[in-house]
Formats: sequence, structure tokens, C-alpha cells
Amino acid sequence: LASQGLYPHAEKASHAIARELMSLGDLPIAVTYPKDAKGKLPVIVWSHGMYGTRNTYKPLVDALAGDGYVVIQPSHGDSVERMTPEQRRALVARPNTGATQSWDERPGEVSLCMDSFGMIEAKIPALKGKLDASRIGVGGHSVGAWTTQALAGMELSAGARRVSFYEKRAKAFVVLSGTGPGGVVTPAGLKAMHGPMLMITGTNDTARTGDTGEWRKKAFEHAAPGDKYLVWIDGATHNFGGITGERTAAVRDFLKRAGSSADVNAKHTAIVISSIVAFYDAFVIKDVHAANYV
Repeated sequence: LASQGLYPHAEKASHAIARELMSLGDLPIAVTYPKDAKGKLPVIVWSHGMYGTRNTYKPLVDALAGDGYVVIQPSHGDSVERMTPEQRRALVARPNTGATQSWDERPGEVSLCMDSFGMIEAKIPALKGKLDASRIGVGGHSVGAWTTQALAGMELSAGARRVSFYEKRAKAFVVLSGTGPGGVVTPAGLKAMHGPMLMITGTNDTARTGDTGEWRKKAFEHAAPGDKYLVWIDGATHNFGGITGERTAAVRDFLKRAGSSADVNAKHTAIVISSIVAFYDAFVIKDVHAANYV
């Protein structure tokens, strides 16, 4: 996708957008949507990386909403938004990039967002009757990408048992900096993933374990044949030039000490946004121009 130049629909928003914060029980979510779009609207549920929140990924979310999507972003159990002040201070003092305690909650929280269209429409009158349950896409970054892989059918090995969180309501999956084989993720488990699927990584997209983008690319290589696409960006880091949005000096310092990247590269960010919008347009809303592009 990236080799064809940027996808035109991703470069200029077609709609003015609005954003609302609400909760589904104990789950905080953000809902970003086109103000002036008519009829039923396609929906994307986007899963953040470790310690992220519903308020991150603004460059991508704004582009999707401007293109006509409703974007729902949950703050998962590992989000700093759901930590106590004491937990946040402890995390800042000693960054821990191995906190995976919410691994079995995250897929269910994404599915809960799909279960709750009626509640969302009731709380946001502008969306009354507009969320289209027949056109849903899922995506995520880092641990959110792992979450997406699980929802796409990736089977996890727990001893002799295989665990699956496959979400059949999703029509397309975006895996931004995914997880390759190792531990509970096996080549056979990766092969169980269903498409359509877009995976994005790059040469400097390193994991906390020291594994590189080549390791992340193996998730694509092991996935079953079909509608699967890989965008490989030379030089791209885990932040893809700023895909998570603006960051304060304190957050940049935390990321540096945690061994992550807070780089700025507008070209890399644009490639990621362009590829994702084109992919969803092709497989969620079945746009003929996007289908020709991908």
C-alpha cells in the first residue's frame, strides 16, 4: 500500500468531527464521530498500547472520523487512566513494560464496545440509530495489536488448552506493531487468525525483549493465506513518527526510561494513517476506489 503514494481519502477530512467521553459500566470509552454524516455509519474499535488511554492516537482517530467512521476507544485495565495516583507515581518511578495482567480482559472489552451500540446511541443523541453493526473494523497498536490478533482468531497456548477470543462481528483487522511467535503465541496459533488483515511494522520497531520488526513480521508470515497485507516501513520505530499523538515532556521522559520511542516523523505517521484508512475503506465499507488502491 505505502509504495503507491498516500491514499487520497486519508489526506483530507470529508467531515467535521465531534468527540464524547463516557463509560460502559466500569469501562471508560471515547467516541469520535463525523458530525454531519447521514445514514448508518461504519464503526472502528481501536485498542491502545500498554498504559495508553482512550485519549491517545488522535492523528489516526481524527482521520478515520473525518472519513466517515465512528471510532470507539476503550481505556483497558492497564491504562494509566484507571490507576490510582499511587500506582501512577510508582509506574513513573520505575517503568514496567512487562505488565500484561489485562491480557485476558482486553479482547472482551473490545467485544463489550460492540455489544453496547444501543447504550452509546442513547448517550450520544447525534448517533441515535446510526451505528452500523454490519460494518465493524477492529485495530490496535502494540499490546492493542496483540489484542486485535486475538480477536482475529489467534489461538493462545495455555498448556494443553488453546484459548480463542475470535470476534466474528469484525469485518477487518489492523495490527499496528504486532506480536510474533514466542511463549503462548505459536506459529500454529498465528495461523488460526482470520482476515482481512493489515499488519504494519518497520526496521526499528523493536520490542521490550529486544526483538525487532523482523520478529513482528513473522506474525504476518505465519497468518493463514487470504486477504492479508503487510506495510513495512524502512526506519520506522514503535511510535511510527507520532501515531499516538502529542506527548508531554514528562511522557517522553518516561518512554525513554522505559526503552520505548517518542520519535517524530511526519512521513511515517502519514504512511500509517493512509494505509489504515485505505484498508478499512476497502474491507469495511467496500469502497471501490479503496479496493483498487489496495
